[in-house]
Amino acid sequence: MRHALVLGFTLAVFSAPTSALAQGAPPDAAATARQRYNAGSVAFQQRRFVEAALDFEAASAAMPSPVTLFTAALAWEQANVPDRAADDYGRCVVSGGLPPDKVQQAKDRLAALEGVLGRVAVTAPDGWRVQLDSNTEVTTPATLHGAAGTHTIATRAPDGAVDHKPVSLELAKAATLALTAPAAVKSAPTAAPPPEPPAPPPPAPPPGPSEWTNTRHTIGLVSLGFGGSALLSGIVLGLQAKSARDAYDGAPSQAGYDHASALQTWTNVALIGGAVFAIGGAALEFWPASKAPSAPPPSDQPASEPPSESKRATPLVALSPTLGGAVVWGAF
Repeated sequence: MRHALVLGFTLAVFSAPTSALAQGAPPDAAATARQRYNAGSVAFQQRRFVEAALDFEAASAAMPSPVTLFTAALAWEQANVPDRAADDYGRCVVSGGLPPDKVQQAKDRLAALEGVLGRVAVTAPDGWRVQLDSNTEVTTPATLHGAAGTHTIATRAPDGAVDHKPVSLELAKAATLALTAPAAVKSAPTAAPPPEPPAPPPPAPPPGPSEWTNTRHTIGLVSLGFGGSALLSGIVLGLQAKSARDAYDGAPSQAGYDHASALQTWTNVALIGGAVFAIGGAALEFWPASKAPSAPPPSDQPASEPPSESKRATPLVALSPTLGGAVVWGAF
């Protein structure tokens, strides 16, 4: 019986001229409201109450109407969703414009539902919107209903910033929540930092080795290698000369004497030559190189005297052959 009365009132509302819904509304909003209103009417008659309630709320969002909100509340009650029904009853009573008998009916149903629900009254500056859990998002101020327990309120500021706040609801009791816009933080003016001093010029790279230094090291390495080989050959020849001398002592002959003498001569040449090249190579390789020339003095200052011969540090090594072998001499 109660469902039949509700359906009869709804059909009576729907039978009103739809042009009345569009008075003073933009054409697009009026067309959207009319479309969702008619869709909600069909869904309600087919007992698809949740779909009907959502269509009625969408029609009211496109073009505010207390009758549409009242009908949405009836649909939520038929769908057994008391918290959303209480929200819509409260909104249609506050907005005004319902017939007196429907105003009283909405108040009675709201009082009955608030006896088994908790609620929170939310206040905020203009332009804010709030939503309890996954229920409909509404503008502030608003009273949101829910079962006793902990819920989450989503707040949307005019600039689009979204925040979430926990709220605890108690049975048949009202909580309050006041939203405030965050105060703008004014930063104190800071003094400009002093200019940084110019960076010092990078130091000049150290002078690389001169061409003569590179050539000298190359010659020194070659001389060391050649001298080492000659010394090694001298040792081998010395061993052979000793064997030849022992053979001559055991069986003296002219051929044995000549052979032992020749080996002894080559041994001396190899040892002396190897020592000469080894010493010369070591001098060229390990003797410290002369310092790089300093930058020329400015034109307004007299240049220093040219270095004397005694100040030159370039080593000189030479090999001179003699009748009995060779002589190594040098100047450093």
